[in-house]
Amino acid sequence: MTWITLSICAALIWAISNLIDKFLLTTWSIRPILPVLAIGIVDLIVSTGIFVFYPVPLLPVPLLLLAFLAGACYFFNMYLYFYAVKGEDISTVVPLLYLSPLWVALIAHFFLGESLSTQQYFSMCLLIAGAILISVNSIKIPRFNKALFAIVLACFCFAINQTITKYLLEHTDTLSVFAYIRASAFLAMLPLFFINFKLFSECNRQNGAVPLQIMLGNAGLNLLGLFVFVTAANIGYITLVNALVAVQPFFVLSFVLLFHYAYPSLLKGSFEKASLLKKVLAILLMFAGVLLIHQ
Repeated sequence: MTWITLSICAALIWAISNLIDKFLLTTWSIRPILPVLAIGIVDLIVSTGIFVFYPVPLLPVPLLLLAFLAGACYFFNMYLYFYAVKGEDISTVVPLLYLSPLWVALIAHFFLGESLSTQQYFSMCLLIAGAILISVNSIKIPRFNKALFAIVLACFCFAINQTITKYLLEHTDTLSVFAYIRASAFLAMLPLFFINFKLFSECNRQNGAVPLQIMLGNAGLNLLGLFVFVTAANIGYITLVNALVAVQPFFVLSFVLLFHYAYPSLLKGSFEKASLLKKVLAILLMFAGVLLIHQ
């Protein structure tokens, strides 16, 4: 597979995972921190399995420290995102979230020496613009507060995570990099895990075992998308791979429309003509970005 195909596959997997997260949080009484902790549990299981059954090389200390920093940045990215969503309207948070490719482009340019053509930078802007346009109903200038600062910082943390991931891929194989960073992410969230561990039993007592099972399964799906993403990053520029993942809202919209028309009783709400036209424009922008990005 090419890095373009892998990047789009990662976006598709994450779109499904996002919808499952939304289903969990709206169907049952679940704290938003629980899906983050569930990812940590799966991080531990997957990374331990790789270390046991795969000949993972021992990295030099500087690379080990970078792997831990990448894992810690991934954890802080997720934590800051949920903090921002809790303190600010989601329609304000989402547009800022899709600005992370700009951070990646900047950091990768200075630390990895990634230099793209004018057309590739333009295609990246089209993808970002399409992602923002398709994700929100109205775009307004937000007032800067702690929640918005948190989402900007979350994007910065994610950019550091992706840049370090690309750097580590230049020194060892994909599976080893994945194992080190996943183990590091679990270690970084360990204090929070111990503080909030009782929330799992509380959720089980209130809602039964099904939500927890879905949550852990979805955490595995999220990590599958991440592994596909890392595989794509091993082949292509991290800046472009990250930008292509911006097509994720297109897949989310596609699934929402599918369920809306196939099972209207499961998904209430209407789609106005003006809103649909705006989303069609956003899709055209994203497809133009995809077509231009590899030329």
